[in-house]
Amino acid sequence: MFEILKNLKSFHLLLVLIFISCTTPDDLSVQDTTTESQESTIESQDTTIESQETSTTTTVAPSTTTTTNSSMTSDIQIEIILTNNVDCKIREYISIENLDVNEYLQKLGTNNPKTRETAEICILFSEDLPQSIKDDHREFHDKMFNVLGAYDRYVHALYEVEGDNTELLSVLNKLGAYGGDINDIMTIYERRTCLGGFGRFNDFKYSEYSFCNQPNPLSASNEKLEYKKRYIGRNDLENRYGQMQGWAHEYFHHYQKAHHLERTMGMEGDCCGSADFTNTPAWFIEGQANLFPTLFWKENFNDLTISKENQITFNQILNRENELYAKICNAIICDLDSVYKQHKKAFLGDGEYSCPEFTELDDYRDTRICGKMYGWVITAAYMGYISSYQTAFVDFFNDINKLGFDGSMEKHYGLTKLEFYKQYSDFMRSDPSNLTPPPGFFPSKLSEEVNFFLVDSGN
Repeated sequence: MFEILKNLKSFHLLLVLIFISCTTPDDLSVQDTTTESQESTIESQDTTIESQETSTTTTVAPSTTTTTNSSMTSDIQIEIILTNNVDCKIREYISIENLDVNEYLQKLGTNNPKTRETAEICILFSEDLPQSIKDDHREFHDKMFNVLGAYDRYVHALYEVEGDNTELLSVLNKLGAYGGDINDIMTIYERRTCLGGFGRFNDFKYSEYSFCNQPNPLSASNEKLEYKKRYIGRNDLENRYGQMQGWAHEYFHHYQKAHHLERTMGMEGDCCGSADFTNTPAWFIEGQANLFPTLFWKENFNDLTISKENQITFNQILNRENELYAKICNAIICDLDSVYKQHKKAFLGDGEYSCPEFTELDDYRDTRICGKMYGWVITAAYMGYISSYQTAFVDFFNDINKLGFDGSMEKHYGLTKLEFYKQYSDFMRSDPSNLTPPPGFFPSKLSEEVNFFLVDSGN
């Protein structure tokens, strides 16, 4: 991934890679996952996106405009493109000068949860991508948007490398991806990454978008090009569930990033450039992004068409009733109790890896000690356990832009980061004869404990 982005400026590299710097959890043996559903009202949406009427217009070529605070969101038009291969809303591109980025993003409402019908989201498929995958994607994301909210500036292109990508490329050029001058799918393929990003018409300051650039891992092209080796030769159901797990993981990163607003989600030592880091540790970013999908699956697995058609329930895969069900469970990290047990054994010196103490080494992906075998999922869950999952998943993000990670930790938990690490390590080493999580460590139903639509970040 680093090689294919080498031609970007180092600051752009920072925004794209430090922004997430990971692949889908199904492709990394050391990551984790989660997901679920709930009904909510979105009162703030009407006040922050007043100008965003759902009229069909034509996006104009990029212009250079000096915009005042009073007019920055007025008269912005939205182009809606809806076909079997494209479900996309494109806000008119306006080049901005001399405006505060934080204020601009908040007036646009990029940090506000919306509905699928109102959010500026763009889903793109190849013409000949199997319909079953298109259907999986639509159904799964709709359920996810009902839980997390739909957030602006999310683009997901899922394509066949050797397929018909005419519509997909046309829309990416309208969006200004990679400068808006893409001539063939290989330009996209050579920059494949999920989750990455682009600046509309190379505007990374005001118009950075999350971009899941994903060649179909279930395609015959994968067997030829081997871009996702983990999927090759596996059962189709295991792969389809595993792919959905990855989608949840990466979209949760977009949720996290939206609440960082103009600041960079990551640690100052992560990469190059002079971005304004919140010093958000890798264990928090990846641990939450792996915990959320598992909790989501617990409530939504049985309702998905793929599960109904194949008569599979969440309890069946959790109990590993046969070899296939065990593989599906592993693909979506369905058994959190087993993850907890293995992680606790690591603290006690009796695990498949060693984690004698949780330290600042786990702030970074490349120096992690306790983040193996989904260990960071347990660290993220501990934040919910000692306070509430509403605090860990929602309230914490209300202050991360202004206070940074350390400041939000002190405000919501009354602990410094190092005090939290010490308390967590002591907890994991306590009661060594008991390897099961205490009651309430994981929520029985996330929808009863967390309302993601109550987030109020940046204010």
